[in-house]
Parts: sequence; structure tokens; C-alpha cells
Amino acid sequence: MSKSATLQSLYTPFISRQVSPEEQEFLHWKEIVSNRFIEAVLKGDKEAIIRLADAADFLKDKDDYIPADRLRDKLLKIKFRSRLAVPRKFTIRQIAERVYDKRLLKHHAADGFSALRRICKQMQIAIRASRKTKQK
Repeated sequence: MSKSATLQSLYTPFISRQVSPEEQEFLHWKEIVSNRFIEAVLKGDKEAIIRLADAADFLKDKDDYIPADRLRDKLLKIKFRSRLAVPRKFTIRQIAERVYDKRLLKHHAADGFSALRRICKQMQIAIRASRKTKQK
């Protein structure tokens, strides 16, 4: 048996089994955090390493974590997801679609998501312009 055939047989159980959405998300975040840590080590970025360590310390006992404010919890996930992965700004509608229930989205859209805009501003979440306007 060749070396590549042996390696293939070792990895077959992992490749062939179905992965749940929770596992996919875990593996996705594991890869992002691992890459961020390795990048920080290679660059000698002490601040980034300390931030990762502080986040790990904060989350170590949070298995049954229930947020007091679900809206702000979802916004924090959006904020830190874009910082860990590729930095990205979202439009206010994209943020609203991620934090509000589909049934309530239309209700919140009536005023242009003003409350959500205010909370994003308080939490320092950058919002991309929704549409281009002509300059006067």
C-alpha cells in the first residue's frame, strides 16, 4: 500500500461523515482564531495575543451562556466576526437581517432602523452606506 493510499484511508472517516451546522461553525471559528494567533505570533503582535487570551479567559466558563440583551449580543458577534476574519462593513439592512426576527424586520424598517443605528453607534460598529447619493 502506498503512502498516499494509507493517508487517504486515515482521513476517509473524517471526509465521508456528515458535519452538523454547529460543527461547521466551530471548525470555521477554530480556523480563524488559529490563523489569527499564528499571524500574531509571527508578527510579534503582543496586543493581539493578549486580546485572544483575554477572550479565551472570558469564554472558558460560558458553556450555558444566556445573554441579558440578545440584540447587543448578536451585534457583538457581528462586530468581532468582521474583526477576526476579513474586515468588512455591513449596511444597516444587512445588520438588521442578522439581528432581528424575519417577522419583526418590516416593523423595524419603518423608521429606517433608527434604534439599531443608535445602538451600532454606541457600540462603535461601522456601518457601510446603504446607497449612493448625488453630491450637491
